Amino acid sequence: MRIERKDPVAKLTPRLERFFIEALGGESLDDMMHAEVRKADFRCLRGLLAIELKTLKQDASQRIDNLTSELSQCPDWPLFFGSVPIESALKHVRDPEKVKRRFVDRIDND
Repeated sequence: MRIERKDPVAKLTPRLERFFIEALGGESLDDMMHAEVRKADFRCLRGLLAIELKTLKQDASQRIDNLTSELSQCPDWPLFFGSVPIESALKHVRDPEKVKRRFVDRIDND
């Protein structure tokens, strides 16, 4: 079953930020550190939990398709017919963490 929302959707980011601060005792590191130094967006639970919040602002499917096409030229990239979860492909590559980071970077680069 496919469910599709037709009305405008309230932004999730402000609610998550409020949850991090109020429920987890978090503090925003955006106000405390410069972006190049900061490793996370929030420090919560007395410093036991660091949270990096990512919000996808635009469709990254074309960038992912471009990366997948590039990776499919590598000798260790498996052949698939149809759609598969990315984890299925990562099981077969030489350096799965590096490839996973490339996908995350491609999605996050908007």
